[in-house]
Amino acid sequence: MLNRRFGLVVGQGPLQTQKLRLAKELGVGWVHLDPVWFEFETSSGVYDESKLAQLDEYVRLAREHGFKLQATLNQTPEFARVRPGDKTVPPNLIDYANFVSFLIDRYKPEAFEPWNEPWYDFDGSNEEYFGVVRTGYETAKAVKPDIKVGLQYGLSQVSNIYEFLQPCQISKFPLDVLYALGVSNYYDYLSCHIYHQGDPAEKVGADLWNITDPFIACIESFLANKGESRDIWITEIGWKSPPITEEQQADFMYRGVKMLLELPYIKYIQAYRLQALSSNPLDGPFSMLYDDLTPKPVYTTYKQIVAEYPTPISPIILLTELTLGATPILFVGGAILSQELKKMGAIPL
Repeated sequence: MLNRRFGLVVGQGPLQTQKLRLAKELGVGWVHLDPVWFEFETSSGVYDESKLAQLDEYVRLAREHGFKLQATLNQTPEFARVRPGDKTVPPNLIDYANFVSFLIDRYKPEAFEPWNEPWYDFDGSNEEYFGVVRTGYETAKAVKPDIKVGLQYGLSQVSNIYEFLQPCQISKFPLDVLYALGVSNYYDYLSCHIYHQGDPAEKVGADLWNITDPFIACIESFLANKGESRDIWITEIGWKSPPITEEQQADFMYRGVKMLLELPYIKYIQAYRLQALSSNPLDGPFSMLYDDLTPKPVYTTYKQIVAEYPTPISPIILLTELTLGATPILFVGGAILSQELKKMGAIPL
């Protein structure tokens, strides 16, 4: 059974059949879907058919393996930019809504985040970012009402954020400002990315333990002061090797994920990433696989974590009625109860 508590950024590209098989062997229940908008929609309503075919095949294979999809979007195509500039320029909201609608309708992801890493890839104001979040939420929900919509809120490059720790406004778009604009009504969960790409190895570990816990606790405190409680999803987490060793990469993944899962508001972990070629200087060092797709130590470690933290089972939900021999039975939160007990009134259902 796949574990819905964990996911994986696989990375679209060649060898999808082999990579998704290896993702399934990890036991994770989700994979990431990250179409780069400017590569897919070349002009309004006109799509790159080869890019769509690649993504269609990736989604088909993912669904065959039983994965749920967590999708993100960013990088504005030139025709949709509200002013001259590069792909980080905010989009025209009508064009943006049209592409979100197309994406959600075509692939039907179970979770969606309106803009990936806005602290890097969104060169706009708080108001412009809020407009994208609101439009993404409303459009996605209109197409697929049961979709979960996340609000990305930082914690990337943890070694550089000491001076921003109080009052946990380390993102380019602070929570208090977004809340003043009304963002509370336009997301279901908070999404964080956690990385450290520096050296030495001792500092890599120390920064994770010393900063991540108080940062996330600070977010939880902020929400509590607003009278809210939201789940937090860690939608990217990983370490580069080099500069640290492969053994240290695996060790930090194990300790870091275990630490996060001990926090009651962390509901989901998604590792970055399954595979990128070693020739790729940005993503290659994060890879869980060598270029020939054999596992690195961090792959085995992540598989161990997924096995150690199974998906929680609700003790309340009535799952089904079955017949065992001549006696109908009930499954309730994993316990088998006889039909006779139900008849006796001993089980209030």
